[in-house]
Amino acid sequence: QVWNKTVRPSPKVGLAGEWRQRQDELHAALTELERRVAAEARVAGSGAPSERQAAYELAEEVDKELGEMRETLTDAVEALNGARAAEAAEPPDAELARTVRVLDVHLSAFKWLDEQAGGLDEDLRRVDALMADEAALARLAAAGGGLA
Repeated sequence: QVWNKTVRPSPKVGLAGEWRQRQDELHAALTELERRVAAEARVAGSGAPSERQAAYELAEEVDKELGEMRETLTDAVEALNGARAAEAAEPPDAELARTVRVLDVHLSAFKWLDEQAGGLDEDLRRVDALMADEAALARLAAAGGGLA
């Protein structure tokens, strides 16, 4: 037992009954505490996890998960900060310059297509002219006035 002494009130204090009541309350509380500690020791000794042990394991698991979340958030924040720093390092008109370069490449491609289409038009005109000349020669030959 933890408590085995009887507390005696001082002769100067005339509240002996109140002291006795407090001593009994304290004794009852200590007895209950001893009983709980002994029960906890039996449970811990039997191999079954106690509520305290289960709570401790849960707290460790939660702490581990929070650590992983903290690392994930730290990585995300660093990635965002890096992206913002890269954007801040670019001159303000860099995006406009990129857009102008892209449009310039498109314009060059359209000019090339226009030149190729013009060349095809010229080739088609020549073919049409040759076909018209051949048709005229064929008509003339059919009419008997061919150049032979």
